[in-house]
Amino acid sequence: MKSKKLKKGDIFVVRLFKEEEMFSKIREFCTAEGITSASLTAIGALKKATLGFFNFERMKYMKFEVEEAEIASCTGNISIREGEIVIHAHAVLSDMKGHCHGGHLFEAYIGATAEIFFETFSFPLERVKDDETSLFLLHLG
Repeated sequence: MKSKKLKKGDIFVVRLFKEEEMFSKIREFCTAEGITSASLTAIGALKKATLGFFNFERMKYMKFEVEEAEIASCTGNISIREGEIVIHAHAVLSDMKGHCHGGHLFEAYIGATAEIFFETFSFPLERVKDDETSLFLLHLG
């Protein structure tokens, strides 16, 4: 196990609108604000989303789509990989029958709105490739 103490920084709130793609707007916001490390939480309503889970036998993500859902929970972080902003988020989405679908969030198109809260950190978080999984994981020094 590794850890790193990060001092809290600024808190931002962003509202997204119908039809916007969540990750492209987050990257746009982080670039404009110079954010390279933050935690994030989100709630809202989605038109469509792509979720997935990492299958260790196949060593790849297995993806599936969910349509017309509430973001019951979404947490994640912002980091940097090879100079680019990376959004790592997991979500639980509730459909119109109250059934929940969860996993790694790859893509999300806003249905009505999304409210995203960011808390920045004083130290940039960086991702590096892990030889065992081929995933880009947090490097904490």
